[in-house]
Amino acid sequence: MKKQLRSNSAEYRGMLLRRNALLVAEGKDPIPLPPSPETIKLHTSRPPLTRHPKYRSGGLRLIPKEHVTSLTSEIGVAQLPDSIAFYWHDMFTRRLPTNKAHFGVYVGVFIDGYLVGINGFAMADWMKGANYRAFLTFGEAVPCRPYRLNRLQLMLFTTQAFRRQLLSWHKTCVWPLNSMETTILSRSPAVNSMRGIMKLQTREQLDDGTYRLLYRSDWKDQSYKDCLKQWLTEEEKRGNLPWKSEQS
Repeated sequence: MKKQLRSNSAEYRGMLLRRNALLVAEGKDPIPLPPSPETIKLHTSRPPLTRHPKYRSGGLRLIPKEHVTSLTSEIGVAQLPDSIAFYWHDMFTRRLPTNKAHFGVYVGVFIDGYLVGINGFAMADWMKGANYRAFLTFGEAVPCRPYRLNRLQLMLFTTQAFRRQLLSWHKTCVWPLNSMETTILSRSPAVNSMRGIMKLQTREQLDDGTYRLLYRSDWKDQSYKDCLKQWLTEEEKRGNLPWKSEQS
């Protein structure tokens, strides 16, 4: 007898997310996600993000599993409207809706025109002159890949090239932008994937044993292509690339 899954259960939502990732990679429309029990309880006045008429995919396509990323690939970042950013954020994470008031800019990372990840930067304090940093509040990459796309995203976000893009999106702001920071909650006292990209600044152990880690990086004099080359070299050495790199 087949197991019947409740439409608002975590198992059912997980199954839909995996199915949607395949559908979107094939250029098909995803199946709308039902609200989680927490969403029903805390946000009964509005539907889940992927059903909300305000949120949409924007016609973006996820990077296919078989896509070969190479030194000749086109890589870049683009600012996304919140209607598209929250659609993909909900697709990737299954978390509760994010309060958009906390963020200043949403950024999509693209390789050869395909969406690789969605990220949110808090810029409100910088725009008021309270600090001189860009703060990465969330970063989600396309799941189910043997290679570390989140690491590639972080490389891009610590470059002078990205700093220039951030400034171009906030032309009326006169404050300097000196660094990029992010906070990570981890069971480990340090996150290995951050090595060589950002430096650990503070470590705080919470009551449940989880560590709150603050990472910071000055802007590196690199282009996006430099980051792609460095990332391909690292992933090839680790044996993470399912294809043969051009650098072999």
